[in-house]
Amino acid sequence: MIPNYDRRDVIADLKDSWHNFVKIVDSLDEDTFDMPTSCPSWTVRDVIAHIVGVEKMLLGEPPPEVVVDGLSHIKNPIGSVNERWVAQLRSLDAIDLITMLKETLLQRQLAIEGLDESDFQKLGWSPIGDVPYSRFMSIRVFDIWIHEQDIREALSNVGGADTAAALRAYLEAVSNMGYVVGKKAALQSGAVVGFHIKGAPPFSVALIDGRGEVVAPKKDESCSLEMEMLLYMRLIAGRVDPDISLLHGFVELTGDLDQAERVLRNLAFTV
Repeated sequence: MIPNYDRRDVIADLKDSWHNFVKIVDSLDEDTFDMPTSCPSWTVRDVIAHIVGVEKMLLGEPPPEVVVDGLSHIKNPIGSVNERWVAQLRSLDAIDLITMLKETLLQRQLAIEGLDESDFQKLGWSPIGDVPYSRFMSIRVFDIWIHEQDIREALSNVGGADTAAALRAYLEAVSNMGYVVGKKAALQSGAVVGFHIKGAPPFSVALIDGRGEVVAPKKDESCSLEMEMLLYMRLIAGRVDPDISLLHGFVELTGDLDQAERVLRNLAFTV
């Protein structure tokens, strides 16, 4: 249960993610630009600046020479580079930042449409290590959709779960669940964890020889987690406290509750 990495499909979903992100940004005004989001220390303005910065880097522009040392939410070199773009661009007013976003995405669309199948199969850097360019661009869809949700959450504007970009983002998340269940939650071989995600395809993770493998839903689950798709994605992105979600009944656990709680508390895997 992994995304389709066909060049045409990835490009279509990437365009969809850009379109949806711009649409929600176009609904903002100068006041809502400075609303806080669930990204540590980032406002809505900063989230937009982040997307602009990443897409500019993919066009070959180097990150700005801005000092961002000492910020507690920066956990790794990728986070440091991201923060340099945010620090550089957050001083722009709303109109200028939106204009830059649209111009940058148009350049990216023209650039990516000029790539052929061999370009999409080339191995290269990505946040998860060296992967084909098609996988990297699929991860971009995931990142952009997650940040669309950051803005929606700040505005109390629920939506965006029924798009092509949302499905690809969900499948990218699912593809990491073997690591989450097998390594982070460290369940024992033989365990089968069911994920009953409302509004999205269900799946299971089977522990085989200490490794988690994403499989079709199985009946012999040792435990299961049930929740809405949007909540699942907020949990895997580290935006929501799993214990609070459980306390308020937004997540239902069945079977071996110790196993299920360990999985729930280890769902977050993004950097």
